[in-house]
Amino acid sequence: MIRTIITHQCPQCGSQNMVKNGHEYKGAQKYQCKDCMSYGTLDAQRGYDNQTRRQVRRAVLERMSLRGIARVFGVSRRTVAKWLEQWAHQLPPLATTLGEARRDDVLELDEMWSFVLKKTNKRWVWVALCRRTRQIVAYFIGDRSQTSCLHLWRRIPRAYRRCSSFSDCWEAYQHC
Repeated sequence: MIRTIITHQCPQCGSQNMVKNGHEYKGAQKYQCKDCMSYGTLDAQRGYDNQTRRQVRRAVLERMSLRGIARVFGVSRRTVAKWLEQWAHQLPPLATTLGEARRDDVLELDEMWSFVLKKTNKRWVWVALCRRTRQIVAYFIGDRSQTSCLHLWRRIPRAYRRCSSFSDCWEAYQHC
């Protein structure tokens, strides 16, 4: 029988006076240095390579769920959410992506609700959509009040404000 002895050194102080001390949530062995009392895994992962990031981005663009991405790629949902936030900040402003407004364009104004954590935390998403191009011209997240409708109206670019618009006749639209 052949035995191999592996000696580990503390990444902090270089000491070999280390003992095993449990496992992390992914199953990696944790160690504690008895000299400097540092604690952790020896082969901790230090970020993800660019190929993994590209694959995760493609999966997001294919509308794969965050939980599915976490399972398939072994990346935590928090990490994917952080990457999504970084990618969103790289996007150009909405107004620069719009096509030219025409006189005969028609805007559809609508609102929809969702909730944050629980149904009592309702959030209303107000959207202005161009019928011809099917582009979202403006949006606002708030409550279902006249104030939120006015915020939406102010976000609509000037070229699109002169277009005719249709809504579901919610009373807040009559004051915009």
